[in-house]
Amino acid sequence: MKRFVLILICSWLTLAVYGQTSFYNFESTHYRVNSDLSQAHAVTVANKMEAALKLFNDLCHFDPTQLNTKLKVTVFNKKAGFDEYLTRILEKTRENFVYIHYSDLRKSEMVGFNKESEEEFNASLLHQGFIQFLKAFIPNPPIWMREGIATSFEASVYDPVKQSFTYRPNYAWLDTLKAILNGTLPGRPVITPAALLTGDRETVGQQIEAFYPQAWGLLMFLQNSEKREYNRILWDSFSALDPEKSLKDNSISVMKYAFGWYDEPRMMKDYTSYIFSIKTFNDLVTEGINLYTIEDMDKANQSFMRALTLEPQNYIPYYYLGLIAYAKNEYIQAEGYYKAALALGADSALTKYALGVNAFADNRFDVATNYLKEAKTGDPSKYTEKVDSLLQRIESLR
Repeated sequence: MKRFVLILICSWLTLAVYGQTSFYNFESTHYRVNSDLSQAHAVTVANKMEAALKLFNDLCHFDPTQLNTKLKVTVFNKKAGFDEYLTRILEKTRENFVYIHYSDLRKSEMVGFNKESEEEFNASLLHQGFIQFLKAFIPNPPIWMREGIATSFEASVYDPVKQSFTYRPNYAWLDTLKAILNGTLPGRPVITPAALLTGDRETVGQQIEAFYPQAWGLLMFLQNSEKREYNRILWDSFSALDPEKSLKDNSISVMKYAFGWYDEPRMMKDYTSYIFSIKTFNDLVTEGINLYTIEDMDKANQSFMRALTLEPQNYIPYYYLGLIAYAKNEYIQAEGYYKAALALGADSALTKYALGVNAFADNRFDVATNYLKEAKTGDPSKYTEKVDSLLQRIESLR
């Protein structure tokens, strides 16, 4: 029995050596992960990949049981290790993660390296991870689908406790795409739908700076349009794919069977309208501040709430939601928002002054006094006069 357990453990927890590099290896349900950092790192990456697979398949609806092998992922602690490894395999390296695909899926692998932040690492992992996932089922998908969908996943947020990714829209290409559609970005023309749908590697390579934002934009439009006729195009596009077809044939099939019925001028009009209707986090915050300034509190509240759906860890919406609740005499709610802003990195003196003013308005004088004194200590030059004046009022009201 002990021997059986030992064999079982070794089947998913090993230290392997490839070339000059030693790797820790971990096998999860669908992935085989190599890391030159540690066993714990290999396990963490495998957990992220399993979470990513679920995120991907919520869109694609493939059958993972059809995979005849586990998908290979190799991650280096340093970029130098990544460079050396790729140079050995490809005789050149890359600036970012890469997926190396072979007709034999067992030889294929995604290769990456640790980055300065987890957000950057996860973005690259999700982008190339989706390409790996898609090509495991459809070796030659249309490039606009491959890159557009991969880019759309990049901003998703990982929860290490739940071991799951939550989808967040990625608007990194939005301003570029708006400029292209406006004709204000020289050298990046609007690509016709037919050219976008059937772009081959050579064509895409020649206009890559224009292709990527437009592939992303088309995907976002098909996925999020309020008109179901456009949502259907995306699902029909997946249905038109064939694992046995070439890139050219799959691209033609998608154009014919998924897009063949659409009226191009009307679709371009709806697509353009949708893209210009998208508001980024900064757009919504600016809108909310403007609405707050003119005292339209309900609409300002809506803007900041929408901003939070895009960046739930940003303190700015919470701080302004506190101001709005305070203006509406909702003091307990205001305090909750201020404390949330403080926990997420809002200016301590500013936020504690707001908490003090809020508590004063709610006749909680002891609480107000403590917050006001902390604000004064935090930034004496800015808050000494204001705090001293308010503390005098508190003393006169006790």
